[in-house]
Amino acid sequence: MEEVLSPMVMITGGKSDTRLRSLLKQAGAAEVDRTTDANALIFEFPWRSSQSSRRYVQSLVRDLKESEAQHAGIAILVAMLSGIPVKTFFDVISTTPNPRSFDLVRTPEEAVSRVLLAVCKSPHRKTPSILDAVRGIEDVTKDLRGDDGRLCAKKVKDVFGLDTMAELAEAAGITRQALNDNSSTPAVIPVLESFEQVARLRALKQLSEAGSFRRWWRRKLPSLDNRSPNEAWRAGEIGTVVDLVDGLLTGETHG
Repeated sequence: MEEVLSPMVMITGGKSDTRLRSLLKQAGAAEVDRTTDANALIFEFPWRSSQSSRRYVQSLVRDLKESEAQHAGIAILVAMLSGIPVKTFFDVISTTPNPRSFDLVRTPEEAVSRVLLAVCKSPHRKTPSILDAVRGIEDVTKDLRGDDGRLCAKKVKDVFGLDTMAELAEAAGITRQALNDNSSTPAVIPVLESFEQVARLRALKQLSEAGSFRRWWRRKLPSLDNRSPNEAWRAGEIGTVVDLVDGLLTGETHG
């Protein structure tokens, strides 16, 4: 059974919606105040009946672009156009140039649902492993963490010999600059957790050295259909690599 990530939601924009906060609480989501703590953003942009639809859309596009730039480290972006008439909403979503991945919704219920779905459907969710309960297993991967104890993208990049930080940023759905600014941003943690599970393979003496582990990461393996673990990851199949590592460490498979 896969571990469900907790939504850490930052709310910005217009007048605060008490219904939105109530629904987030019911959904088990935590509201946070800092971009560095958030894995989802709900941007409130209330309908302004005093404006024409054209002016409203112009303001919306401008504010969405500004919000995107300010919160580049957050992968899940939802814009809630509260109070907007249904027909106008349909017109807006069909004509608005949508920056990056903002999801446009009308109601608090829709906003919370989109956040939950996006978090729960993340392809990088950590898969529970029998090794999680092994005492001392965390010592094998402590070099992937910073002084604050959090997983660090820069350290993961170095241990695995990845070409660029951009690979991790793309997997997390954020910009490279956002990851460079904060290599432990919440958006990238689910990606790094999978790498941490793979890095446990260094518990094997023959793969404990940095060079031997990196060579294994690039080696084509029959158990991965003659692909390397790196190729499997780039194909979106990091879970398959994690399963392989678990099998190798428990003696259930060979690779």
